[in-house]
Amino acid sequence: MVYLVEDDIDDQEIVQAALIQNGYNGPISVYQNGKMLMDKLLEDATTKPDIILLDLALPLKDGFDVLTEIKWHPLLRTIPVIVLTASKKKADERRCIELGCNFFFTKPNSMQEYDAVVNLVKRLAGKSEGDEQQF
Repeated sequence: MVYLVEDDIDDQEIVQAALIQNGYNGPISVYQNGKMLMDKLLEDATTKPDIILLDLALPLKDGFDVLTEIKWHPLLRTIPVIVLTASKKKADERRCIELGCNFFFTKPNSMQEYDAVVNLVKRLAGKSEGDEQQF
C-alpha cells in the first residue's frame, strides 16, 4: 500500500496515473495534509503502508514535521519515505536526508520523468503487474 501525501489535486492525479501506467497495482491512499496522515498512522501504528510519498509544502503540518515524527516513532521509523516535492533547494534535500527520508525527488515535469520515482515505489512496495508477492 502506498500513502500519497499531497495537497494539490492535480499532483495527486498525476502521481496516481503515473503509478498505474507504470504497472503498480496496489492500493493508494491519499492524504491532503500532514495532520491527516499522522492521525491515520498513529491511529493504528501496527498497520503500516509499504511506502509514503510525501510532499513538503503541506497545510496543517508540513512534510518536514511529518518526516520528523515518522522517523522518531519506534513503530513507524521503518516505513520508507520518498519526498516528492516542487522544491529544488539543496538545503531542503539535505534537511530531508538528515531527518531520515529514504529518497528525495523534485517533482518531474512530464509523465516520462516519473518513471524513476514509480519504479522505486514499485520495488519498495512490491506491487506490479504479474507480481505474485502479497503484503
